[in-house]
Amino acid sequence: YRVAQESLNNIALHALATHVEIVFNSHAGRIDFSIWDDGVGFDPAKIGPGHLGISIMQDRIQNIGGTIEVDSQKGKWTSINVCWTAPKTPSS
Repeated sequence: YRVAQESLNNIALHALATHVEIVFNSHAGRIDFSIWDDGVGFDPAKIGPGHLGISIMQDRIQNIGGTIEVDSQKGKWTSINVCWTAPKTPSS
């Protein structure tokens, strides 16, 4: 939830997007979530100090054992893809 919230916040504040696409799939304890926008994009390798949103999203997902991929093409688009599988619980 917080990763989706931060993604949409970043789009609203920085992307100048005219279109946003959100895809959420859940099956058998696995969640795949992506957000794509047609905004101005950025270079993920050159995120400056004071712009903590993406690093906070990465920390949140890694702390629960998931993966996050941030891809962007400057001047064209950005996508954020998250995958997470719920830990298996011991059988009773």
